[in-house]
Amino acid sequence: MKKIKEQFTTYIVIVAIIILIIVATMILLNSLDNDGMNNRNIYNVKYSVYQNGKWSKYSKNGMVAGDKKNPIQNIDFKIKENKGRIYYYTYTNDWSEQIFDTKESISNQIYGLKINITDTLYRRYVVCYRTYNKKDKWLNWGCNGEISGNKEEPITAIEVKIIPKGSLFFDYLKDYNKKLKVEKNF
Repeated sequence: MKKIKEQFTTYIVIVAIIILIIVATMILLNSLDNDGMNNRNIYNVKYSVYQNGKWSKYSKNGMVAGDKKNPIQNIDFKIKENKGRIYYYTYTNDWSEQIFDTKESISNQIYGLKINITDTLYRRYVVCYRTYNKKDKWLNWGCNGEISGNKEEPITAIEVKIIPKGSLFFDYLKDYNKKLKVEKNF
């Protein structure tokens, strides 16, 4: 009887240790995902810009699209899976707003930009972007519909990332903007 109690106690201790290891592993993996150290939660976004009479190659997840010389006249986005869509507003030289979600022709130069996402994508992610112009160079990152641009200077390049909600803004964008000092949480 004493031997059975000892075996049962040993069994309980082993099960408790296994459960603790599983829980610790899950907490560790979750913390890596939330602090930007593990990029597997970045939602893949591809984008191309129309400038100087032609479309650029598609850029992905925060890489530069645009030559930084010629004004952008249009943008095209591609996202995997059908869990939402990207739509954007452009501002032309008279700062009038136009909305687009497909590859349409725009003859005006783009001076300002707002980007948003919809549906399931919006519930789980944040779209962040920044624009480049010859006068200001790279402007600060904006997210979920904030305007990026300058009324006096057309945009010549962009960067876009879709990152998980609840993550630290700085952790996902620091590799692209080392001078960024503001930490936002979404």
